[in-house]
Order: sequence, then structure tokens, then C-alpha cells
Amino acid sequence: MTKDETTAEKPSRYAQLGSDGKRKVIPLEQAEGRLEPKLRIERSSDSLVLIGEGWKRDCSRWLMHPGIVEAFIFSLSKYANGKVSSNTVECRAADLTRGFFAYLKLTDSKGTTNLKNIDTQWVNGFIKWLGLINADSTPLFSVSSRTAMLCAFRLNIDQLLASEVWHPRMASDLLFIPTHAWPGSSRMSPPRKTLDDNTLLQLLLAAQSEALATMEELCENWAAMKELDAAPPHQTDIPKNAAEWRWLFKNRYPTQIPNGNWVINNDKQLWAGSGHLGVTQNQLRRPLYPSARDLIPFVLLLAFQTAFNPDVIRELELKSIEYLDHFGGERICFRPPKKRSLRKQLRTFAKGNPIGPDALVTFIKEWTASLRGMVPVKYQDHLFLMMSSFGVKSTNGSMHASNFTNGKNKASGLWVAQLKTFTKEHGLPRLSLAQIRPTALDKIHEITGGDLKAVQTAGGQRSPQVLLDHYTSDAARQRNNEALATIML
Repeated sequence: MTKDETTAEKPSRYAQLGSDGKRKVIPLEQAEGRLEPKLRIERSSDSLVLIGEGWKRDCSRWLMHPGIVEAFIFSLSKYANGKVSSNTVECRAADLTRGFFAYLKLTDSKGTTNLKNIDTQWVNGFIKWLGLINADSTPLFSVSSRTAMLCAFRLNIDQLLASEVWHPRMASDLLFIPTHAWPGSSRMSPPRKTLDDNTLLQLLLAAQSEALATMEELCENWAAMKELDAAPPHQTDIPKNAAEWRWLFKNRYPTQIPNGNWVINNDKQLWAGSGHLGVTQNQLRRPLYPSARDLIPFVLLLAFQTAFNPDVIRELELKSIEYLDHFGGERICFRPPKKRSLRKQLRTFAKGNPIGPDALVTFIKEWTASLRGMVPVKYQDHLFLMMSSFGVKSTNGSMHASNFTNGKNKASGLWVAQLKTFTKEHGLPRLSLAQIRPTALDKIHEITGGDLKAVQTAGGQRSPQVLLDHYTSDAARQRNNEALATIML
């Protein structure tokens, strides 16, 4: 039995005893509720497509190198079976295409290279190509890009070297591939610009003011609708107020969201009701289903309070939120995974703050409750759901329930454009959600007097070096330098 076969048959930690008393093994993907494999391969004589969770990548150009492609499909599949996310697998495949296979095409247009040809000299040439400088003195690839491409190549080679099947077919002197091939460039990229104190203050005040106003208004609307449960409005009379209109709409269409044109043509009662009240249907539906724009201030507040990455906060799931009775009282606890590392992040907050994480989560859960049965199963556990007409051509006059990850144009259609509208309405400069995390961590750095461990705890980084390389802002570096100068003096 080979080493690879032994690994494949090793029972997972989800092994259980069946009703017959025999040991049953539940695949890891099934135990965690995974809907799709992290990597699926569709291949023909002239086509190679890699498919993962929510992504598809055409890698047909790999087939130009028949002496290489089988080995790298094997190694990428082995890599995907490890403790990495499907998103990371896609990144590695993309890095192989624009790095390793691009260099192969450049140096071997006939596709005759095989594993034996990839020796130390070949690797040195690949590294040299990644670090080339253009005629205008600019690098061919940024530091982060060439590091990612070398990393993808190295990870796949490591899988092949560990395989009893592929190891004998490789060059005998290929024993080591450097992780840091370009001295002096340990910092991956310049720090993302943090928000200055005035902009941060205005942003948080605007988000807090809008969120509180929304919460107060909608709680009043919900209370008015709840009173009608005991004495429902007439099913054919024109609604006398907004509460009656909303009650009728919610109970008449529990599994769909008819758009305005459909209501005009098919529901004369509600259409006449909106005209009689002098209120648009969008305004009347607002307490029932939030829009992407409605959720912006809530995302911003939670992003600053938790210091999570943009995708983590926008894709926050209810199963990652729990309540614990520790530290002198009940606290809300967030445990979402980081996409790349799949490690759990931990944030806890005391209850009782009217604009704190607990109040925001409770309100959003109630506001989006009606939408949970209208989205695909894999999105039903997301905290932030919304009513949207973006990205879907309706055939029955309905809008649809969506989230910030549903659709290829998610950023431009459901987030960036609405954030731009929010900042414009409040007179704020253009900014991105990605600036919130480093700004929050910079504030912790400032408050704690430069305590790197405190910042690491809040940011959930694996090591302090990651903070130094990626998250230490220019302002924090300046404070560190000033403190060092004071000590030296």
C-alpha cells in the first residue's frame, strides 16, 4: 500500500459507530454541511475547467504541456483536500496560470517540458523571470503577485515531492524552493491608508445616527403591524394606513416579493392603497425587507466594532454568533472563520449598548427573517440579507432575496455603489470597507501605547510579524519611531 493510499483510507475525526455497531466514517465535507467540493475537474481533449464553491476557472492552456498537466492536476487536488478554503484553491489555480504555466509557454512553446526538466536551474530561471524589471524601471510583477505565483508553484511541487507516485519522475536535484526569493521586500505591500480621526468620527456618527433612526422607526412599524394580528384588515377594502398595507402585503406574499409593476397590474387593492396613502411601494415595503442601501450603516458599525475583514463581515453567518455567560454577565460572541486560513476569529462584547453588536445583530435578524426562506440554502444563514432586483431577470414580476455575495458583480452592484451613495448623502469623502479594519486596529495600537499583542488579539493575526508586514499603518509606524527616538535620547 502506498503512502497516498494509506492517507486516503485514514478515518476522519467525524468517524462514528453505526446502528450495527460498526465504525462509520462521515466525509469531512458532509459533516460540515459543504454543498460543493472545494475542487471539481471537468476535462476533455481540449478543455480543462476547475470548479469550486461559487467559482469556475478555465485552465485549458495547461493542456499545452502534456508532460506537466497531469502532475499539477494531482498536486492541486491534493492541496484542495487539505485544510484550505475553496477560495484559496481558486487563488492558487489562478497564480499557477499567470505564473508557472505562463513561463512554461514563454520558454517552451512546443510543450515538450516534463517533470525531469524542472530542475534547480529551471527554477532559478523562473524566479529570475518573476523578478524582471521593465524598460521603464517598473517591475514586471508586484512583490505580492510574484510571491503568490512562486508560492503556488512551491506548494504544488511539495505535493509532488511527497507523493510516492510522482517523486521518482522528478528532477533529482530539485530539493529546495526558496520562500523569500527577493531580499529587501519582506513587506508585501504598502499599508492601506487608514481614515483620519475627523473622517472616522463623521463616518461613525453618520452610521450610528442612521442606524438608530432606522431601528426606532421600524420598531414602531412592527408594533403597529403586530396589533393587526388580533383584528386583521379587510381583504378587499383599500388600506386605511401603512400598517394595514404592510400587514396585507406580508401575509399575502409570504414566499415572494412582487415588484411595483406587478402589483399595479395584479393587485388593485394594494396599488390603490399606496396611491391613497401617498407613499411609494418601496417605502411601504421597507419595514418588511431591507435593501442593500438600508444595511450600509449596520455593516459599517459592525465592521469597526469587530475589526473583521470586509468579506468576513459582509458574509457573517448566524451560526458564527452565540451568547456566553462569562466575564461578569452575558456577552455576544462572534466566531467566524477567516477565508484563507479557515481559523476561527473570536470577538466578544457586553450586552446593553443600544448601538452595540448585540443590538445590531438582534435587529437585523428580525428585519431579515422574512427573507431567509427566499434565498438559496447556502445563503440562508447569512446575517445580511436584502431585497434586490440586481442581477436577476424576473419572469414572474418578482424581486428576489439576495446578499452581498450573490452574483458575479456583487461589489459594484450591491456594495460599492450603495456605500458611495451613503458617503455622498452624508458629505463624507470616498472610502472603502477595507479601510475600516486597519483603522480600528490602528486605534487599538494608539490606545494601548503600541501594544502589538493587543492589536494581534483584536485582529486575529497568526503572528505579530504579520502585523508588522501588512497591518501596521503609517501613523502607527510614526508613533513607534517617535517612542524609539525618545528612548534613545
